[in-house]
Amino acid sequence: MPVTPAVIRWAREQAGIPLADARESFGDIEEWESGSSQPTYGEIEQLADQYKVPIAVFFFPEPPDIPPIPESFRPLPSDEFNDLPSKIRPLVRRAQAYQLDIEELYRVQRTERRSMLMDLSFGMDTPIHEMARTVRNYLGVPIEDQFQWRDSSHAMNAWRSAFFRSRVFVIKDHFPDSGLNGFCLYDRLNPLICVNSEFKYEYQIVTLLEALSSLLHSANGIDVGDDAHIDGMCLDFACEALIPSTEAEKYLGRKQATEQAAATLASRFHVSPHLIFRRFRNSKLISEATYQSAIIKWNSQRGIENVPNSLYERMISIFGHDYVGLVLSRHHADRINEEQVAEFLGIRMGDLEAFVSCYERHLD
Repeated sequence: MPVTPAVIRWAREQAGIPLADARESFGDIEEWESGSSQPTYGEIEQLADQYKVPIAVFFFPEPPDIPPIPESFRPLPSDEFNDLPSKIRPLVRRAQAYQLDIEELYRVQRTERRSMLMDLSFGMDTPIHEMARTVRNYLGVPIEDQFQWRDSSHAMNAWRSAFFRSRVFVIKDHFPDSGLNGFCLYDRLNPLICVNSEFKYEYQIVTLLEALSSLLHSANGIDVGDDAHIDGMCLDFACEALIPSTEAEKYLGRKQATEQAAATLASRFHVSPHLIFRRFRNSKLISEATYQSAIIKWNSQRGIENVPNSLYERMISIFGHDYVGLVLSRHHADRINEEQVAEFLGIRMGDLEAFVSCYERHLD
């Protein structure tokens, strides 16, 4: 199947890469964009990796209809958007392309579709504890289950699956040297959260709930992780959703308000310790200065999780088990063929059997 020249040009421009820069990596880029020659499949893989879009996009008959990045981030002031690291913009494009894939996968289902963002609506004046309780009930995550998760990795996967069942889609990617926790892209049917896999799972979990708060108010957003954001409504929502007030009273009241106590309780709730310390501060058990000092220290210790060894494991980590399972289920129902499966999963057809074996080995 030939590659569409206009799509190659679109992918480069959406990634914000000038033609002169692209030429350094791809000497024939101008010929590919004009249609006078075609890239090999291996070169298409390299284009997809550099431009941060799925391989399947290059075989579209025309460029996909994705709004410009500034429009997607409409809540951000223009000066903030302009400050986004150039490395992040291709990640946004890849996330938007993933939304297109999700739409295509559900389109072949031919059944009525619902999502959390269609079923739930909150005003800006809705009390945070009420909003958090409603959302948690919709997600179907009892506090007893939360306590039984074996570790923060298991907790992250469980929250991610609960979001997927509620039609809020989560991908993970590495944002090198950005300091960003993640971002979200609003859509009533296919809302998407992208989490920075650079940080430990307990911090990824907090980012999930913060981003969900933005989506529930019909907003796109970017989690820059600064003090102004940390002290904002999104984190208050995450705090209440992950550590409900009723449970906080049970457990926090028995502990002295120390960093060690925060770390112990964070392990029980599978959240970052700064969320527990926030509870201490809000209850006036510690001073603002003590709180801020601990936040600075913990932020420097957010670390990085172990990077999966194989390409297949990395792709499963990016997309999540539920998305991979959705793609395979569509194939088993004869709704998509093997070539489409490979395209949706961002792999070559020759790797499909090994990829599926890897996926099945890593199912919980």
